Amino acid sequence: MAILYIVLPIFLIIGAGFLFRKKNIIDDSLAHVLNGFVYYVSLPAIIFISFWQINWVDKNLWQMVGFNALAIFLFSA
Repeated sequence: MAILYIVLPIFLIIGAGFLFRKKNIIDDSLAHVLNGFVYYVSLPAIIFISFWQINWVDKNLWQMVGFNALAIFLFSA
């Protein structure tokens, strides 16, 4: 259910932007400003808030982080 709280606002923002553009409520210059707001303010805020719900002392979390870091390193190499 926590994933829904993170993903749903993103899709609502996308849907609202699509509808506003389809109905010609916003033009290209305003769309550029709104995209900047979403990328630089809204999405980082949603990600930052989601970090409050993570149990940072959980051993399984650190195993998962280590595995993902190893996978990223190997794919990068």
